[in-house]
Formats: sequence, structure tokens, C-alpha cells
Amino acid sequence: MEKKTMAELKAQHEKYKDKTMKELIKERKERLKKRHTELREKYKHFLGEVEEEEIHFMDGKTIADLKAQHEKYKDKTMQELIKMRKERLAEGQNELRAKYKHLLIEGEEEVVEGKVNLKQAERLMGKIYYNAKHLGNVNEFEVNEIDVEEHFRGNQMKVIAAHLLEAVKLYEYIDTPVRAEGTLYQRSDGRYGIKDTDIYFASGDTIEYWDEGYGSYELSRIEYKDDDYYIVGMHRGQIAGLKVRIRAYEKPIL
Repeated sequence: MEKKTMAELKAQHEKYKDKTMKELIKERKERLKKRHTELREKYKHFLGEVEEEEIHFMDGKTIADLKAQHEKYKDKTMQELIKMRKERLAEGQNELRAKYKHLLIEGEEEVVEGKVNLKQAERLMGKIYYNAKHLGNVNEFEVNEIDVEEHFRGNQMKVIAAHLLEAVKLYEYIDTPVRAEGTLYQRSDGRYGIKDTDIYFASGDTIEYWDEGYGSYELSRIEYKDDDYYIVGMHRGQIAGLKVRIRAYEKPIL
């Protein structure tokens, strides 16, 4: 199949949109005749041994194929031809989906509707991870400073890049295995650590704490104020005895 850009397809559409079927057929015949002449000239040294009907064009079709195709479609209206074209494209798409179904995300149609399970979401994130990380680490975008709209879009891309970097960091974090899990206790130096481990927390350290109300771990961080440590997002109070865990991830998240 000939590869064309979107601009080329639009230009082709503009060129032919007002032509009648008769005019289109005439132009098609002229192009075929020109191509036929070129092929005859190119292969004239052995053409005497080959029947005209056996000459193959670049798409593999012979003169006989083209004549048969013309007979098949010559009485069709443009609307009918467009409908048939759409049906062939849909059929081809279904064939490709069947052929490469092992590469597609299971239940992809549901993703379009906003219904996605965790496995699907992680596979989707895995596909965009490297591009998101690359864009997220970009600090400057080259723009035409004179173009007001381009300048505005460049500034917004910086905001998008920053959000992408945060998303990438969080994705890397949840993809990191849990290093330790246990009960918080207060050490002699005033800091809090996980019992039966050498792990302790300082201001700004990431921590996951068990929320009894939701029945799940919540992501937060440790901070220090009023002569004691606390977990951001929790009511101030004694945190010793709280069930917590930490992952093998060195960078701050929140």
C-alpha cells in the first residue's frame, strides 16, 4: 500500500472532491495508460515473449485485473464507493487485530470508555513510561518568542513536563518492592523507627501507614514540629504503635 502523509491525502481530496465519476475514471485511465507505456518501454526487450495481460504493476495487479476492477465499479456512485472503502478498511482492521491480539491490551475497548483494571493501567503506563520520563526531564522548549501563542504553549508544556516527571517518579516508586514492614516505635534519640529493624525516619522521609478506616496503606511523609514527629495527613498525636512500611526507593516522593 502506498504510504501518504495526512497533508498529501488532504491535498488529494481537495483535488478530486468536485470531479464527477466520469472525470475520475477518465483521469484514472490516462494514468494507467501512461504507466502502461512506461512499462512497455522499460521491458520492450522481452515484451514480445510476454502477453499484455500478464504485465504486473507495482501493486501486483495486471492489466486484466485493472479491467476487471473497472467493470466491477464503473456503475457505482461516489457514495457507494466510499461506503465500500470504509467496509474494506474495517475488515482489514479486524484482521490486523486478530493477527496481533497477543500484543493488544486485553479488553482495549473498555479502556476507551474509561473502564480499566489495574493490570491494563500498568501496561498502559509501561508503554508511555520512557517517553514521559524523557519529556519530564526537559527544562526548556525552543519557541519563537515573537509568536505569542507559541510562547504561551511553551510555558504550558513546562507545566505538563513537571507533572509528567511527578507521575514518572510515583510510577517508579510503586514499582519498587517493599523493603520493610512493621510497627513504629520511638527511639532514644526521639526519632521513630520500625521495630526489629535498623530503619528510622527523619523529616521529609517517605512512609506508608496503615489506615484502619480505609483498610489500606496510604502514602505520606514524616515531618517534625512542636518537638515531635508526625505523619502528614494524619491527625496530630501519638504515632508509636502504628503499622507502617517502607519501599527500597531513595528519592523523596511527596
